[in-house]
Amino acid sequence: MNEVLLIRRDDPLKFNPLEDAVLEDIAPPIWDGPHVGKRLAEALRTLRSMPMNGYPAGFANSWPTILHEYSDRATYEDDPVWKAERAAKSNWTKPRPSSIEITRMETAIVWPAHYLGHVPQLLRTVQAVALARTRDRDAAHAARRLGLPGRLARRRNCEGLDLIAAGLRRDAVVVF
Repeated sequence: MNEVLLIRRDDPLKFNPLEDAVLEDIAPPIWDGPHVGKRLAEALRTLRSMPMNGYPAGFANSWPTILHEYSDRATYEDDPVWKAERAAKSNWTKPRPSSIEITRMETAIVWPAHYLGHVPQLLRTVQAVALARTRDRDAAHAARRLGLPGRLARRRNCEGLDLIAAGLRRDAVVVF
């Protein structure tokens, strides 16, 4: 009884990352609700990473910089932990979004107001869920912020994203 074991491509025992790799950011052929939600969250994430020049003085730090005496620094400079923390702080830079990300943000950020302006409940829900996903939270967090039951918030979010996707398809917006 010689049985031949055939391993199909969808067999869970076999995994080849080169063959079975799933690319997360593949755009669908047409706009659909989940992809619209992903692009809205991406737009808000890009907006958060934009440099904020000319912000009001109320948001600036009003404390003076701390001056260290020579005797204080002499004891600190021998400490390897202090050196590592200082080096990490001096080398840290905020990543800037690329021009492609900024263009996508400018395109996607107006979709809720444009396509859901006539339905304020859906507009608020879609924006709240996109903002929550930007901050790596789930729809339940947005539902609590809106004071809605989780099921209702998820349903309104899906309805709103589907309406936006239908509007994008109707207006022949290129999928990105």
